[in-house]
Amino acid sequence: MSEKLNSQPEENPNQNPDEQDSEQPKNEKYEARKKRSIDTASENTEMFMKWAEEQGYDWNDEAFMRGVGKMFLKDMNKLFGKEYGLSVAEEDLPEIAVYDKGNACYVPWYMTKDSDQKKPLNVIFIGRINEILNGNTMGEELAHFYRCHLDPKSDEEAITSEFFGFLGKRLWEKATQKSLGSLDLLKTDAEHVIEPKENFIKSHKAVKRGKETYLEGLKKFMDEAPNNNIRQFWQEALDDGEQEFNKLRKDAVAHQRGYEMASKIDIDKITDWQKLFSMPNTEVRKRFFTDKPDYSGL
Repeated sequence: MSEKLNSQPEENPNQNPDEQDSEQPKNEKYEARKKRSIDTASENTEMFMKWAEEQGYDWNDEAFMRGVGKMFLKDMNKLFGKEYGLSVAEEDLPEIAVYDKGNACYVPWYMTKDSDQKKPLNVIFIGRINEILNGNTMGEELAHFYRCHLDPKSDEEAITSEFFGFLGKRLWEKATQKSLGSLDLLKTDAEHVIEPKENFIKSHKAVKRGKETYLEGLKKFMDEAPNNNIRQFWQEALDDGEQEFNKLRKDAVAHQRGYEMASKIDIDKITDWQKLFSMPNTEVRKRFFTDKPDYSGL
């Protein structure tokens, strides 16, 4: 999963990640994150957890997770440089932060509530140790970073952004056909199955029906409210619900369409990956969002 430039965590990203969700006891966040990690652990993740505990490390500790994530990110950056010419200087790589409310996402910038000015962030947020220990996940977020680094305007178009994210997964998988030393820990047998279009349409229609039912209920409460204060409360809930459903729909469409197009690319026909990752959105869509991709000059 990835985030676009106009998407960031609900909290102000300017906060220290350790200070976010201060109203929630730290032990509760810690235990929730630990449970998610254990429930979704792969064989490699379980092996790493055991090793960390034997060494006296707390694998669920935020500082430890950030350190491990940055270590792997540096090694993956070197690998992508060697295999695809996509590496950047280590000091330009994203930081790693723990964000308990969501899945992994790359956030290049944020906007404060009292200003329209964009402020740089350059952070990969992770929600559990498994995301750090999954090369497909880290490969996608690293690809999002490369895209933003090489073409800062790229994330203004979500579908093309997800196209590059899925390419990151594929490039990682291709690189793992050989021994990678410590990065072998990040290898998975996960097969990235893209939902068939007809299934996606059916699920989208089901979500739409659910949205309509939910919002109709809120509207009924609003219409029957006994006073203006309560009516205003339900109006705000209605507006928030509409906004959240629209965001979920756009995100789902972006991933479905972007992933679908990236899955059709013959990556063996491309050698100049820096050029592709620097290409304007309009040219990317013209050349690769088609049944006959144009690999000329790449």
